[in-house]
Amino acid sequence: MDDLSFQRDNLVQLARTDPERVVDLFLARLSALEEAVRLLRAENQELKARLNKDSHNSHKPPSSDGYRKPSPKSLRTPSGKKSGGQPGHSGETLLRTDSPDHVVDLTVGFCPCGEDLSDAVSHTYESRQVFDLPEPRLEVTEYRLHKASCPRCGKTITASAPEGVTAPTQYGLRFKAALAYLHQEQSLPLNRVRQLCSDLFGAVASEATTLEACRTLAGHLSPFRNHVAHLLIRAPFPHADETGLRVDRGLHWTHVASTGRVTLYGLHPKRGKEGIESLGVVNRAQGTVVHDFWGPYLGYPGEHAFCNAHLLRELTAVEENDHHAWAPSISAFLLESKALAEDASFRSTESLNTTRLALFHDLLDRGWEEAGRPPLRPNGKRAKATPAQNLLRRLEDYSRQVLAFFLHPGTPFTNNQAEQDLRMIKVRQKVSGCFRTPDGAQVFLAIRSYTSTLRKQGRDVWAGLTQAMQGRPFLPSDA
Repeated sequence: MDDLSFQRDNLVQLARTDPERVVDLFLARLSALEEAVRLLRAENQELKARLNKDSHNSHKPPSSDGYRKPSPKSLRTPSGKKSGGQPGHSGETLLRTDSPDHVVDLTVGFCPCGEDLSDAVSHTYESRQVFDLPEPRLEVTEYRLHKASCPRCGKTITASAPEGVTAPTQYGLRFKAALAYLHQEQSLPLNRVRQLCSDLFGAVASEATTLEACRTLAGHLSPFRNHVAHLLIRAPFPHADETGLRVDRGLHWTHVASTGRVTLYGLHPKRGKEGIESLGVVNRAQGTVVHDFWGPYLGYPGEHAFCNAHLLRELTAVEENDHHAWAPSISAFLLESKALAEDASFRSTESLNTTRLALFHDLLDRGWEEAGRPPLRPNGKRAKATPAQNLLRRLEDYSRQVLAFFLHPGTPFTNNQAEQDLRMIKVRQKVSGCFRTPDGAQVFLAIRSYTSTLRKQGRDVWAGLTQAMQGRPFLPSDA
């Protein structure tokens, strides 16, 4: 537009001499303003959507919600059961033991009437058991390596010490296992491990002693890691996920592959293909890999299932930010399909699957009608898609992976297993801030893989750590 556009006198003169030019000028100006308003509205909507993001409508963790958290809107549906323990629930009552370590007999003294009963014969008793800790202390075992002279050759022969007993004084394997447990499993800083050992046992466990115990334990876990990797490769539904981890002032990635029975963590500088293949599970998986529809996972052959918990949060965001009616319809459809698949009488058939897929695509078609498709640019390419359009495209292109839980009974509805297995990794980072070296992070993840698997298998963690410290780690039989 030329300089005369907003000069009133010139415009009046131009309107008298060339009214059509004035109309053209104003139409051009109007078009430019409308385009500017459209762009500002789009930017405003995008910024509002960013501000409205929290853990209930996006992939952000609950810890990022801050102090002004909204009232939670649970994705769970009512079960119809009363709150509290359900019939058949075992509870957590402290059970009596038939073999107490100590028995204290308390005899009757005097009757309330004043009669002395100290010589009376007890005809019955009631017992009350108190469970308490023994006095914490270290046991010291002294190995005396006797020497004897050979009558034949005259050589002095010294008896052999047990394996690992090499110094005049040293800590035993159980104590070293305890150091590794406190530092790696309970995330106690090194100085607090030292303080705890001093307070409870009167032992001075230096930082170097604790770190060496952790390295020794992790070194004994190589057979365990290889064994679990092979179990996960053959597992019907391995879960996979990844999360950032601060290592040596840089960003590394913790990769996890897991089931309800085993856990395997790995560390790599890359999040994508190289990092995934360093763990060696997803790229060789024979079952259906459950994940959060991250692109690199889809580059591997085999079956895939998407995490519907993530999708439900994205649908919630579309409903709240864009006020689209199709989003809650899709959410209701997914939850209804989940309820059907979990019904004990449910039987999957090809015709039922076809019908369900058709219903799903009908809902998606309605979604496209409401959200619209990205407009074509002059160069023939489509403009940037909105979050709602991106979500619709993903649901449409990967409908079988989204509905895998219905089409293939037994497939998990969410990837919560992998996400829960990563939770304590983030807790450790919050406690420590970061890992100083990649080796230290690898040691932590190796021990965490082992203790997580022990718990999932119902094994005694302390016994498992002591066994591993002896070079005989527990190897699970199934995943």
